[in-house]
Amino acid sequence: MSIRATTPRGRGSSVVLVVDDHSINRRIILDMLTHRSDGYPIFWPLSAYRFPTPISYWEPAFHGVAFSLICDGAIVAASFRLAADRLRRPVGD
Repeated sequence: MSIRATTPRGRGSSVVLVVDDHSINRRIILDMLTHRSDGYPIFWPLSAYRFPTPISYWEPAFHGVAFSLICDGAIVAASFRLAADRLRRPVGD
């Protein structure tokens, strides 16, 4: 994500924040791929079609347990990594 401040031409000293963030697109794709029975219609109001996927992030019948273990494991690993980096940092920083 990048945020930059720009001054519009001919507008005096006003500042406009421009946010270039593609995370919403990644979120929509991830939701399309991990919602089995509770997915939402992505192209609503043009279509009510829901994409059936073989994976669900919470339904055990569709790999929900494995998905949870991987997700929780990644969170624990990232937490340990951040804690280790914090402990290695000098006291004054």
